[in-house]
Amino acid sequence: MESSSSPPDIKTTPTSNNGPTEANRKMGFVENAMRGVRSLSNTLKRHENYVIHLVLVGAFVSLSMRSLDRQHQIDALEAERVSLEQENKGLKKRIWNLKQGMLEEATKQDDRNLIVRLKALFGDMHNPESILCHDPV
Repeated sequence: MESSSSPPDIKTTPTSNNGPTEANRKMGFVENAMRGVRSLSNTLKRHENYVIHLVLVGAFVSLSMRSLDRQHQIDALEAERVSLEQENKGLKKRIWNLKQGMLEEATKQDDRNLIVRLKALFGDMHNPESILCHDPV
């Protein structure tokens, strides 16, 4: 015994005059999205090597750009280091000359107290003969 009243099929269900129902619109969106994902998946499968190569080339270009940027930073820092070293040498030479000048003035004035205080202030000098040339031992 088969029943003559079967459950209504969605496709054969009459719709209102207002167009598709909300549920049908949602199903249509989901179906279209799934179709798009399947299409993208099939395209990627067909062109798998192309996509892999494209990603690898993009990564290589990105790393190359980063490396170039780092190299420019290193070059700038190296130039700054050289400049600072030259400035440091100049300042050391100037300080040395000032110390030598002060000690020479003190020896010209023959002020033993000033010479001792300057030597204590400056510490061990590299050229003690020039400083103590007039000092009796």
